Amino acid sequence: MAHPEKEAIVADLHDKLKRATAVLLTEYRGLKAGQMTLLRRRLREGGLEYRVVKNTLMYLAAQGTRAEALCASLEGPTAVAFSYGEPTEAAKLLTQAAKDFESLKVRMGLIEGMVCDAAQVEEVAKLPGRREMRGRTVGTISGPLSGFLMITQGVLRNLVGILQAKIEKEASAS
Repeated sequence: MAHPEKEAIVADLHDKLKRATAVLLTEYRGLKAGQMTLLRRRLREGGLEYRVVKNTLMYLAAQGTRAEALCASLEGPTAVAFSYGEPTEAAKLLTQAAKDFESLKVRMGLIEGMVCDAAQVEEVAKLPGRREMRGRTVGTISGPLSGFLMITQGVLRNLVGILQAKIEKEASAS
């Protein structure tokens, strides 16, 4: 590969490392070509970009970014998953893929600026996503409020019933 091509790859990787909310390093040794194609398709459908990279080029691209901490794990065949959206989804997708393809190993990750080893990436994968957390929060807040509303409505219903009975009693007394 010519020198200008390598510089373009390093610049592209550097840009992706700066923009990504999650960067996960994997080892793909032992994956067959068909499995790699299936893995890439799955990850792409999940909003991840998955690239096989040369360690030297990745090392150069990581300089000056938060991903510099991942350089210690750059050895052997390396592929990188970039997520620009929900970081927990990236961890979930790759953790599931590692279970589906025995040869795939998650080495390390950078999730929202925090360096994680493989075990920590697995723990992040167990966390609910932002959307689910928002739903839970709304449910937690709305539960007591709807209970209060039901009690208030019951009291008002009883008051209306009492007033209606009083009106009917006075009307029959007249």
